[in-house]
Amino acid sequence: MLKWWGGKSDHPLADPKETKKLLAELPAGDSFKALEEIVYWLESLGSAEDFRCDARLQAVDALDAAAKPHQRRLSQEYLSVQRLQKFQENRIWTAVCGFWTALGAAYGRCVQDYRAGIKGAGAMRGQLPAALARGVRATGLRLKWLLLRYEPVEERLWSDLGGLAGFAEQNGCLQDEIIIYPGQFGQGSIQRELLKPLLLWISAPGSLLPTQLEIAERVGAHLSGKATLAPEPGPDRPYCFDPASGHPPGRLPQGTEAPLGAWYFGAGAAAGELARLTEQVMRGRLPEDFNLGGSYDSEVILEVLRHLARHWQPTPPTRHHERRAAMARLSVAPGRGALLRPADGGSDEEESVESWVVENVSDGGYGAFVS
Repeated sequence: MLKWWGGKSDHPLADPKETKKLLAELPAGDSFKALEEIVYWLESLGSAEDFRCDARLQAVDALDAAAKPHQRRLSQEYLSVQRLQKFQENRIWTAVCGFWTALGAAYGRCVQDYRAGIKGAGAMRGQLPAALARGVRATGLRLKWLLLRYEPVEERLWSDLGGLAGFAEQNGCLQDEIIIYPGQFGQGSIQRELLKPLLLWISAPGSLLPTQLEIAERVGAHLSGKATLAPEPGPDRPYCFDPASGHPPGRLPQGTEAPLGAWYFGAGAAAGELARLTEQVMRGRLPEDFNLGGSYDSEVILEVLRHLARHWQPTPPTRHHERRAAMARLSVAPGRGALLRPADGGSDEEESVESWVVENVSDGGYGAFVS
């Protein structure tokens, strides 16, 4: 926890004693309710205009710490249960994704206040790198939870990531080794926090099952210190991320002029470390500092590592068939019985039939949005 500073706001969280009381009253045995209340307070902090800059950060820090056991408990349940009921799956996903969204926005507001020179900014100066790193981490985890459910990723997320990391670069702390959170796995840098979601994005996450995506994200986090990021392209930096554009990272088409202020990145030495990690898993041994967040069969881990090895190469796999834009709507029936039901006199309005919106097509299949 960071040291408390006073504030003159009439918001309940401006008073350290009131904050401790509110946090003590969180329902310890109901993670849904606890996380719901924490998100409410995070959002209320974002709309409060009469906060000292440093006091807002301390309040966000307290809520962040209080949320950890509840967020972890729900995340583990989401990923450990093979087939959650639809209601339960939706409830957990909404709670956890909503938390990362609110937390990232709250740290972003603290940085915004600092940049605007709000009262208390001077007292926050020493805590700025940690606030930036936490904002980047929360936004990266928000990306992961969107990908876990194959949700579209809005441009705002990339703008948030780029804005926080770009301000860190301006302040000369992008690569500094800092304590992001107290305890194990709490040390790192803002650059490494940025590389985690960038590596996940270039790893073809849409072709991974949720458990595989969780492992892929953990592997990327473990090896992010070996990845490379620089203001100019290179053989080991084939991907471009323009923090000012709001566009997702990707390869620049040949002949395209590089945007001013863009970053170029790639797996770099992480690809070699990935090969060594694969050998260790094949021998039945994992590094002590490799935190997968759960227990997984070695064959599942190896499948993910091989997937990452293919996509972290300087020249990743290419499509066999060209994709063409084509807007259309498909009626999708799960299972042969549901498919044949209309032919047997059934209605094509059966509840089991889903409606998918197609946005592109190739000789190998469709690209569609699924509700």
